[in-house]
Amino acid sequence: MVSDNIFEVLSNVVDIEDKSYFQGTFKMPSILCSDVSVSM
Repeated sequence: MVSDNIFEVLSNVVDIEDKSYFQGTFKMPSILCSDVSVSM
């Protein structure tokens, strides 16, 4: 879950994977972002 401004996060996209993965009822590729902190 992204808790920051989504536009700020998506402006840091470095690469998008060419393989898609099922996420519930739809498929979505993984994205690689720079300068994004994740906590659990």
